[in-house]
Amino acid sequence: MFQIIPSEDGRYSNTVELYDALPKYVWSRVMQKGRLDAIRREFVFRNRAYRIRVVPANLEGAKGESVDRFPREREEHVEDALRLLAARGQGVFLDEAAAVVFTLYELQQELKRLGHSYSYPEIKEAILVLRGTSIEVATADGTKVVHSNLFETVGFDEVDETGKRTKAFVRFNVLVTRSIMAGQFQPLNLEIAARIRTIIGRHLYKRMSHLFRQASLINPYTILASTIIRDFGIKSYSNFRFNLREIREALQELVQANVLLGWKEEEITTLHRHQKKLTDVKFTLTTSPQFNQDMKAGNARMLKIERLK
Repeated sequence: MFQIIPSEDGRYSNTVELYDALPKYVWSRVMQKGRLDAIRREFVFRNRAYRIRVVPANLEGAKGESVDRFPREREEHVEDALRLLAARGQGVFLDEAAAVVFTLYELQQELKRLGHSYSYPEIKEAILVLRGTSIEVATADGTKVVHSNLFETVGFDEVDETGKRTKAFVRFNVLVTRSIMAGQFQPLNLEIAARIRTIIGRHLYKRMSHLFRQASLINPYTILASTIIRDFGIKSYSNFRFNLREIREALQELVQANVLLGWKEEEITTLHRHQKKLTDVKFTLTTSPQFNQDMKAGNARMLKIERLK
């Protein structure tokens, strides 16, 4: 990733160990006046339980007022685009931290190419939200993993009022740097990820790209509905079937995106007042030949990196 091993294919960035598994985005609008409270979540990564506390960024509003902002879909798209620019050769190390240098015009054009249109002020605000949002991650027993901002440092060289020629740099999160130094990253086809509109579909694709490197037609991927809700930071509805509807919509989108061939469902029930109650669903996903080929190609690239060490 970044300048160490530039991507041989412009479509590819990389997933990063642990950092990309953090449920750090807030998908629904927080209806609260004044300062926003931090959000606390629990998740599991590689069979280890974690807790995360997300504190919103505090920005200056248009009228000089103080405004709190959580990172949302816009911020996810901006960070993904920056990672793609980094993988294409614009990634560097600044003070021993993984970083990317770019102009707002370059970033805007990359976002547009990926299907996301934002103005220069919107892009700059997204970067500042990522810089201002802090996270505290710890294991279930309280052992602290990291306490930092999503972006460690950002800088803008304002050379014109339009922002088109504004040069900028971003130092990524410390977990990103750690993963690069440890070789704990995997290739990710960001052009596919960026065009997946459902939150669940996009994050399931990213999760499989990082963890399911042994994908094949005879080796399906399994995941519980409860795991998706917990680990993706999705709202848990009082009526579980609403969550199932969203998951099925996401899976259908992955079929249309040629990520999956299809899936099967197995209902998990418990006995409640002498009646069976649906408590979870196990999804068995059959990945497409294209996805399987992407995984094989990525594995070959990672083997090449290992040999260069």
